[in-house]
Amino acid sequence: MSRLGGSRLGRVALAGALAACTSATSPDAGPRVTPAPSLAPQAPVNAPQPLESPYPPGRWRQQPAAMRRLVLWPSHILVRFAGAPEQSGVSFARVAFQSVLPPATRSRGEALALARDIVRAARAEPGRFAELSRQHSEDIVRREQGGSLGGIPAEQLAAWPTVLDALLALAPGQVSDVVETRYGFHVFTRRAPPPRQMLTGRRIVIGHERAPWLGTLDASAPPTRTREAALELARTLFERARSAPERFEQLVALHSELRDRIVGGDFGTWSSVEPCPLPREVEVLSQLEVGEVAPPFDSLFGIQIVQRVPNPQRSELAIDGINLPFDRDAPDGASTSRDSVLAEARTLNERLRAAPSLLPELQKQHMPFEGQWTQGRGSPELLAALGKVQPGDVLPEPVRSATRYIIGRRAVPRPPTAVEPLFELP
Repeated sequence: MSRLGGSRLGRVALAGALAACTSATSPDAGPRVTPAPSLAPQAPVNAPQPLESPYPPGRWRQQPAAMRRLVLWPSHILVRFAGAPEQSGVSFARVAFQSVLPPATRSRGEALALARDIVRAARAEPGRFAELSRQHSEDIVRREQGGSLGGIPAEQLAAWPTVLDALLALAPGQVSDVVETRYGFHVFTRRAPPPRQMLTGRRIVIGHERAPWLGTLDASAPPTRTREAALELARTLFERARSAPERFEQLVALHSELRDRIVGGDFGTWSSVEPCPLPREVEVLSQLEVGEVAPPFDSLFGIQIVQRVPNPQRSELAIDGINLPFDRDAPDGASTSRDSVLAEARTLNERLRAAPSLLPELQKQHMPFEGQWTQGRGSPELLAALGKVQPGDVLPEPVRSATRYIIGRRAVPRPPTAVEPLFELP
């Protein structure tokens, strides 16, 4: 499976995929409910001949409705080898965009032997799993957190059927046999769900060259700072934030490189047990007291520093409008260039402000765009703009969100519907 974001087509595809997310992490706004992917097992492109699966096909394949609500708390240890199809960081996500890792040098046989040794050690002392992850895992994004993937929606793992088969065969606390994916060999453990609580956080994000997603989301050049330099800066900021937590929002404004900095780094309020596009951030928040700042941790955006804050009242915001994507690599004057699309968006917005009833007609001619979000869970630029107008009013100007411009009017939101998560298949 190729990574997105390395070409014009990749960036367009990435923007489309992000439009289906509802998080502050994903500055592209999208619909509240993400359509579930097919749960039919699909082998990754160019995958090696896998090990004979140690787990039989699970009954999750016949339970798509339950899979949309099921949340799992896995941790893993990754052992990579030369020749594995995917040589960058691990992404068990629908948008496969990962941190870049050095080439693996271990042979497949050596990796398999080491993974089996890890299984034996973890089963002998399950309480050491996090320690073993820090010692052996080559997933640089997660190993310092004991290999935790956070609370990950089970349907997100549908493209890795052998992983789901393994996790759903485990009881909390048990350790899996070796499972192979295109990243290498994995050893998994499954953890019990955490206590249920509502959590709100803000963050500082420091980009680096091994986490190029920032550049894609901002439609700008990827960060050129080394990971080591980003980590050094993040540690300095963490010490400043820890000594004066009341200044955290000021540090966000001065240093954060993710676009939620315009709302003080707010990335929303989340239940500790709901299906969530920010599982690791929410897990870190759950380990903090209100006002406390967590040490830096790596992520696909760069190095993050998060602070837990009190849970505020949140409003629902909705839009009925048009989406106008642009190609940031298009030459000046091209119809798909940023300036050309912005000019078109301004013309359409002026027409719409003069005659709001034209919206259905314009939506037939262009890409319609509808969505609803809780404050903190969508594009910060779009939600900030919607918060300044009344329902029925047209936005005063086009709103840029990553690689597109959005025009439209604020809509009356539907009553939000809570979906109770599942922690086991029925």
